[in-house]
Amino acid sequence: MASSSLSRPVKLVLLLSLASMASVFVNLNEFISLFMFFSSSSSSSQPHLSENRQRHHAERKSSTILNVPPGVPPQEIGFLSTKPATFFQNFQDKIDQDDPAVRCHRYNFGYNSTHPKQRRIFYGALIASEPLELFHITSKEAHGIFAGMVFVESNRTQNFSPRTFARLGMEGYFQNLFGVHNLQIRPFVNEDASARGLHRENLQRQEILLGWKELGMRPEDLGFLTDSDEIFTRDFLRALQTCDTDLLEYHPHYCHRAKMGVRGSTQVYETSPECIWAKRSWFHPDVLIGHCIEEIGNETLHTRAPRMEGQSARVKGYGNDGWDKVPEQGPYPLYNAYDYRMIGPQAMKELDTGKFPEFQHYTAFHFHNFFTNTAAI
Repeated sequence: MASSSLSRPVKLVLLLSLASMASVFVNLNEFISLFMFFSSSSSSSQPHLSENRQRHHAERKSSTILNVPPGVPPQEIGFLSTKPATFFQNFQDKIDQDDPAVRCHRYNFGYNSTHPKQRRIFYGALIASEPLELFHITSKEAHGIFAGMVFVESNRTQNFSPRTFARLGMEGYFQNLFGVHNLQIRPFVNEDASARGLHRENLQRQEILLGWKELGMRPEDLGFLTDSDEIFTRDFLRALQTCDTDLLEYHPHYCHRAKMGVRGSTQVYETSPECIWAKRSWFHPDVLIGHCIEEIGNETLHTRAPRMEGQSARVKGYGNDGWDKVPEQGPYPLYNAYDYRMIGPQAMKELDTGKFPEFQHYTAFHFHNFFTNTAAI
C-alpha cells in the first residue's frame, strides 16, 4: 500500500484505490469503513455482482443518475459520477484548513503569515475521448480552487480523422462540477490537413492561452496547463496559491528558463485506479506565472520566440537544440502552449519526505488511458 499517511489529510480520496486512499483519512477505522463501503457498492461490469453492485450497475444505466447529464453513455459513468459534491466535502475541508505555514514547509516553500500570497490559478486542458468519470475524479481534487478554466475540444483527431464534439454545451455542468463560474469549453476547428500529430495538438493547446486572456487572467496570475488526465494534489494547489517561492514570481528571474515555474512529480495510474506504476513517474502538469506566457505577459518587452515553418517547435537556438540565440542576461521569450509541455519549467517540486516521512513525495496524479469498465475499450 503506497500510503502517505493514515493520520493527516494531504491527498483527497479520488478513486477506489487502496494504494492512494489511505492518506486522506483521519484514522485507520475511517479508512477501512469507507473501503468496505466502496467494496460493496462500486461499479463493475462483471457477472455475479453482489446485491449492492447490481443496484449500482442498474443505476448507471438509468437516465436519472445523480450528477450525470442525460445522454451520457453508461461506459462513461463510474462510482464518483453518482456521488454528490457533499460526499467529499469533509476531506476537502480538512486539506484546506491545514496550517498554511506547515503546508508550505512540506514543499520547502516560505510563508509570510502577515502578508500571505493570494495567487489566482487559471486552469487549461484539452478534451479528447476521456470518460465523464475522469472529470469527476479531477474535480474532487480541485473543486473551488481555480479562478478560471478553459477546456478545448477539437472536431478532428491528431491524424485528421473527424470526431464528434462530446463536451461543447456542457459549460454549466462543468461549472458545477469544478465549482468555477469563470469557465469556457472552446471548439477547435482547423481544416489544414497538413497539421497532424503533436503539431495539431499544440495548435489546439494554444487556444487555452487565448481563453485565459478572455477570462481576465493577469500577469501576476498562475497558468496551470495540463492534460485532462493530470491534476496536482489539492494540498499542492493550495501551496501554489499561498506559499512564497521565487519560481512563481517575476522579478527574481524575468522569465529566465531555468528559474521560473513548477512542474509536478506525478504518480501514474494505468487504465484503472487499482493499477499504479511501481517504477514509472511523470513530469507534468506545469505552472508558470502569467508574466512569462504568450497572450498574458508583456510582449513588447519579451517578444515571442520564432518558430520553425509549419511546426510548433522554436527555431534552433531559442530552446530547440540549445539557447545560444537567447542572451543570458535577457530579455527572454515568452512561453506558448508548446513550450509549456516540450520545454517546460525546470523545477520539479516534491513533498520533502526527509522532513515529513509520513507522506509520499508526489505532488500530482496522472490517470493514463483511464476507463471505467471493459465496455469502454
